[in-house]
Amino acid sequence: MATIIVTGVKGMGCMRAASTVVRRQSKLHITRLSRCCSTEETEESEVLEQMRRMRTTGVPEFTPFVIKGKEPRTLVKSARAWTFYEQLKHQDRHKSMSTEQDWTKVWPTEGVFKWSSVPLSLRQGAIRNESENEGIIPGKEGNTELLKIPNFLHLTPPHVLKHCQALKKFCTPWPEGLDSKEDCRLHFPVEMVTSDYCFAGPSIRDPRSRVVTVKVKLSDLELDEHAHQKLLKLVGERYNKETDMITFKTDKCPTKQQNKDYALYLLTAVYLEAWNKMPWEDDLEADDFINYNWNKSKAKERTVITLMSIAEGNKNSVYHNEEEDGILEKEEVKNYAEVVSKIYNNEESVENLNDLKQSVLSMLEMKTS
Repeated sequence: MATIIVTGVKGMGCMRAASTVVRRQSKLHITRLSRCCSTEETEESEVLEQMRRMRTTGVPEFTPFVIKGKEPRTLVKSARAWTFYEQLKHQDRHKSMSTEQDWTKVWPTEGVFKWSSVPLSLRQGAIRNESENEGIIPGKEGNTELLKIPNFLHLTPPHVLKHCQALKKFCTPWPEGLDSKEDCRLHFPVEMVTSDYCFAGPSIRDPRSRVVTVKVKLSDLELDEHAHQKLLKLVGERYNKETDMITFKTDKCPTKQQNKDYALYLLTAVYLEAWNKMPWEDDLEADDFINYNWNKSKAKERTVITLMSIAEGNKNSVYHNEEEDGILEKEEVKNYAEVVSKIYNNEESVENLNDLKQSVLSMLEMKTS
């Protein structure tokens, strides 16, 4: 029974005062008063009993908050049931993959890296100190660094083999007559060089991949003397005299295809402009040409005059009674013109000078020692 203490009543005994107060209180008041004045020993024993029961049964200390419509199928109420639930969870795919599987079906096309589908132990990233991630580089599980870089899991040897088998029916035999590089250059004189790069960055497009180089030999182009000289003037430093190669390199356009079209346009425009002859070009002199021009040089006129004067006093000369055109058609004169052009256009050498000496002696019908 609850203990009731009443004070402030004078002239009465403690027991009489207590009984008087109890009679005056209603049963409801007595009930409330007994609850408020209950001993702490009873509450503490109940709490301890509840905690003991929770430890033995495995029920969580706090009741979980369940969202309406998202209730689990089975409410886990014990540690044993929770263990069984963990065993029923689906195992990661990469742990159950077989080594005999067909990888082309697992990863058929290009895609972002999926750690659950790749049975490889991969690590990517960096750690700041030994305490971060226990000093180990992060693995592939949930690693966002592996999502940032392109992968080639869709271009493995089995993939390439299947691609080749699929494309084989569209291939044709190698054309006959193209057995060497010279044959290929003869039939395909224009050479185009491009490059592709694997670029790890915010964009897979590498700026260097748009560069296009178009090459063609000057001797492979159909040009006359005038077009040949004019083309050399137009291309300038793009012509390499040692290799006889004209090179156009374009990289101003944003894409590779645009640079291809622009390079071919430059080659076509320069070639057509070389054949276009303006009226004022007839007045060009020998000094206006890049290479030595025998037909425009004063050496040609002097050679003809010298040979005609020699032939006047010598009836046995091969130039006797010959006109200018006939003299220029002689083999000795053609050889002399070729050697002179070679010396002017190329560097002087002992071999070229010896050839010049022999050609002069032959042209003047002099005996050589």
